[in-house]
Amino acid sequence: MRKVVWLLWMLVWLPALQADERDDARIDLIAEKDQIEIVVQKMSEGGTSRHADWRKELAPYYIAAVFPASKEWKTGFINFLPKGAGKVVLNLAGPNIKGKNKIPENIWIAYDDIKVEGAALENGSFESLHPSGQPKGWHMPPYQTDIVGSVKKGGAPEGLNYVVVWHNSRYAQALTVTEGKPVTLTFRYRLEPES
Repeated sequence: MRKVVWLLWMLVWLPALQADERDDARIDLIAEKDQIEIVVQKMSEGGTSRHADWRKELAPYYIAAVFPASKEWKTGFINFLPKGAGKVVLNLAGPNIKGKNKIPENIWIAYDDIKVEGAALENGSFESLHPSGQPKGWHMPPYQTDIVGSVKKGGAPEGLNYVVVWHNSRYAQALTVTEGKPVTLTFRYRLEPES
């Protein structure tokens, strides 16, 4: 009888528990190249972080932080301590929810008004654009996808522009960090409404 009750509970509640993950904004902090250990000290309410358990050799140098998103703009933050000096790459992403063939679904997350204390960040409001329309200071790491993030105009919480990304199409920027100097990243984010 217990097995039947457990199975019914799993069938009813497990999809609901997983649905919460579908709405997560994701910020990755990667210091693989300079092998800087990253220690998360504090995060905004509801935020969680973990080391890259999918690649053990990267774990100390890679943090995946998720923040519950909704269709309304929220403010989030993460404070971390670099255990060395060099570059930490900030990746703005969406949740890693596997769809058909174990390929992540393109769940769009919007970001704007990104600010950093303890390191320099260029163009955190995405107002300065290249002639191509891409934000200055940011790049898109290579992924095998034709569905790419972009700059959106209007409806931003700060200025005119904001960016939308998903797990396999991110915007990234390298931050130069100092050993032992805490870095605080604050940002606005939301689940991008479907067009």
